[in-house]
Amino acid sequence: MKRIQKVLPVLMILVLIGVGCVKITQPETSIRVLEPKIELTVKWDPPISINNNTQLANAASAGNGTASNPYIIENYWINASGTGNPGIEILNTDAYFILRYCAVFNSDSPLYAGIRIQGCDNGQILNNTVMNSLYGFYVAGSNNVVANNTAFYNNYDGFFIGGTGSWTNVTHNNASYNGLIIGSGFYFTGQNIHVTNNVAISNTDDGFLVDISQGLVLEKNTAISNNDNGIELFSSSWMNIFRDNILDGNGDSGIFFEPDNGNQYNNFIHNLITSNNQYGIYILSGPPPQGPKNNFFYHNLLWGNSPDHLFDTSQPSDNNTFSENIWGLPDADRDLDGLLNKDEVPSGTDAFDPDTDDDGLPDGWEVDNSLYPTNSADGLADPDLDQVLNLYEYRNGTDPHDPDTDDDSMPDGYEITYSLNPTSDIDNGTDLDGDGLPNLQEFYNGINPRNNDTDADGLTDGEEVRDYETDPSKWDTDDDLLPDRWEVTNFLSPLNHLDAYVDLDVDGLSNIQEYLLNTSIYNYDSDADGYSDGVEVAAGTDPLDEYDFPSPPAPEPESILLELSILIGCTAIAVAIVVYGLLQRSRPMAPPPPSPPKQAPPDPKKPVKD
Repeated sequence: MKRIQKVLPVLMILVLIGVGCVKITQPETSIRVLEPKIELTVKWDPPISINNNTQLANAASAGNGTASNPYIIENYWINASGTGNPGIEILNTDAYFILRYCAVFNSDSPLYAGIRIQGCDNGQILNNTVMNSLYGFYVAGSNNVVANNTAFYNNYDGFFIGGTGSWTNVTHNNASYNGLIIGSGFYFTGQNIHVTNNVAISNTDDGFLVDISQGLVLEKNTAISNNDNGIELFSSSWMNIFRDNILDGNGDSGIFFEPDNGNQYNNFIHNLITSNNQYGIYILSGPPPQGPKNNFFYHNLLWGNSPDHLFDTSQPSDNNTFSENIWGLPDADRDLDGLLNKDEVPSGTDAFDPDTDDDGLPDGWEVDNSLYPTNSADGLADPDLDQVLNLYEYRNGTDPHDPDTDDDSMPDGYEITYSLNPTSDIDNGTDLDGDGLPNLQEFYNGINPRNNDTDADGLTDGEEVRDYETDPSKWDTDDDLLPDRWEVTNFLSPLNHLDAYVDLDVDGLSNIQEYLLNTSIYNYDSDADGYSDGVEVAAGTDPLDEYDFPSPPAPEPESILLELSILIGCTAIAVAIVVYGLLQRSRPMAPPPPSPPKQAPPDPKKPVKD
């Protein structure tokens, strides 16, 4: 069965009712809506009855009944009219289950309710609705969670929560217009029931009725405009706690005690009890020893009740005690926290404690600034990301949700850090440190408006920004280990890291070495002792002490150059001679000239002619 799809047709029915004439007929199993050319039928689910673990498993649409994977029963729409049974009942199971998103109408079970849970220890009853039944919800003898449910227009109580040994949490439920015959919004009987953040409005009897209960805690609930009382203690209810509840505009009293001597040792703390038509607190006592005893009323706020805030008929010996309650004065501020008395309980704060959560922030300031006066963690939060925690926003008068409270373009955190005024915009144009930069420009450059040389590099912040375009928050803008001012003074570039490795005076030392040694980058012999700085460093002598020089004396740079020149010249001549010789030897030999013809020697006998 696709139960989820049934929600849409029902919503369509409600729309049709609002826009035209609709005829509704409700047979036992369906609703039919008739309108010209429209016929829409919605079928009801039958009532559900579960009496053990097996039946619960069979009815569930998911889960296996464990704490980590409970059975799920959900999305049923049940018309229980004429059945004589609850619309949904789950009995006698210890399996874990969740009953949710179900609606029950018209249950006429003579004993129980639209939804009945009994003898179950591990159930969660969530987001269900019961309307027009005898009781709304009946949860008894069970340890369960009952949350976010609605009961309205039922004949008796909207919620009946009871049974000895209960450990039931009842939270964020709404009970309105119940008790059409007789009944209250919520009826509690049993032990250890925790009731928080529930609302009871316009029920025929009380908003919350407590009967034969022990260890009940009823806090942060609201009872408004119920015909009888906001809270009634009927009989034998003792050692219960009622705190931080709002009881307003009820037909009788805000808190009413029946004359039963079993109503003892109950504590009523910090409840807001206003505008009820009889008394704020009404303690009705019978003839001794009948009557409530040993109940304690502390820090409650009462005003606007008619005819009076308190009517107590108990005897002094009954020891009902009233201490530090506020009678009247809704527009006063009892604890001077900036929050009026009438606004304390709705805000969850203590009208007698200016800082309910002890975070250093007054309750009124937290409420005015949309913080959480009952959560101490927000004192150390920074919702506007201005680097100022809420605690310091309060101390400095700034807005915790505006990073620039005075709209002067300087964040609150910057102004507070440097002792400017974060609530005045005139300080963005002043120059506190006389460096030529107004505070706003100091902020834009990330520097200290109270220190004219933020990075301690010897240049004022104004000089760096205006004249040299260096970073005023960084002593070495180009990361070459040379301070900006040293580079400027020595005519280097504070924006170019390469000049750290240049040797301008040809002494064998780079500029960064000269800086570290404090020697001159423009004088190769800083101490004028005849030895270059590089030679002295190599020899281990002090290049800044003219009386500390290498021993034995090193040749002067000029003689070294002369000797080197002679050596190079001789070498060149020798090389030239060798090359010339090689060239001569490699040249081919010319043939010798022919010899003249030999002549015969002259004959001695013949004369030789001249």
